[in-house]
Amino acid sequence: CFVLIDFEQSTKFKPSTDGTKIVDENGNDITQLAVESKPEDCLVVAPWCEFTPNFSGYSENYWFPGSFAFLKCFAGSIKTNNSWFATAGVKRGAVNCSGVSQVITNAEADLLQPVAGRAVNAITYIKPFGYVIYGNRTLRPNSAEGLVANSFVNIRQLVHDVKRHVYSVAKGLMFDPNNDILWVNFKNAVTPLLERMRSGQGISSYRLVRIQNSARGTLSAKIIIAPIEAVETFDITVELTDEDITVAG
Repeated sequence: CFVLIDFEQSTKFKPSTDGTKIVDENGNDITQLAVESKPEDCLVVAPWCEFTPNFSGYSENYWFPGSFAFLKCFAGSIKTNNSWFATAGVKRGAVNCSGVSQVITNAEADLLQPVAGRAVNAITYIKPFGYVIYGNRTLRPNSAEGLVANSFVNIRQLVHDVKRHVYSVAKGLMFDPNNDILWVNFKNAVTPLLERMRSGQGISSYRLVRIQNSARGTLSAKIIIAPIEAVETFDITVELTDEDITVAG
């Protein structure tokens, strides 16, 4: 599962001078948290958002932390999208709130997603869509070499889906004879999910490998997947020329 970390409503987020940390108004590193064991399974969505309840009897607005906005968007997204699609952007990350506790511009939201260091997924206003979750990063402390698959929230969601399914399959096959038939049954039970992920834009390929193991009563295997990461940057060049252009293909 994921750990969604919230801060006090009054906390203000901004990038550090060197761009590798997220600090508060006093310059304190606020993402240096006690999550060193599994930071790739933690995320921060900020700031707090003001919502108007959509049921009768409640006319006041209420403030909720960024985790509420994320879960609200995620619940709406999985009605029509696969769970491994990023809960971010104007399609799946529209927050639909009436206000935020800290105004974060689009440019500042970009700076809160450093290539090296920890990131905060900002809620920012994007015309004409309104408030949007503008980030898909875990709290993994990325090095100067840049991002890896575990830097992205949607990839971790996909991995958790695989883990949960494999756990269920293993429980169902527990105490069956440990032979080639067991391996075939295991593969047949796991493969449909991996195929669905491949056709559903979650992974580009996968492979199941049985590992030889001398331990008694143990089936050892490795599931290798090549995930499809969500796009964060478009690098487009518009080139001008005085010559005629022939377009082929």
